Amino acid sequence: MCNCTKHLLLAMGPASRILSVEFRRTRVPKSDNRPTITMACEECKRRNYVTKKNKVNDRERMELKKYCRWCRRHTPHKETR
Repeated sequence: MCNCTKHLLLAMGPASRILSVEFRRTRVPKSDNRPTITMACEECKRRNYVTKKNKVNDRERMELKKYCRWCRRHTPHKETR
């Protein structure tokens, strides 16, 4: 038995096909309000962390104290481009 969506929808009947088409049309695309950013250690300059930030609330670059596994201690990490 096949597990693809085409065969599953055919087995479920015509009503489920209509619902699945409507569901596909109502999906909302991702907005760019929460871009993915990279955090780099200020001491060794390695890019250690990837996170997201809210552009509306945090306009300037983020700076956090995070653990750097190459420096083996907590160091300031800044947002990189």
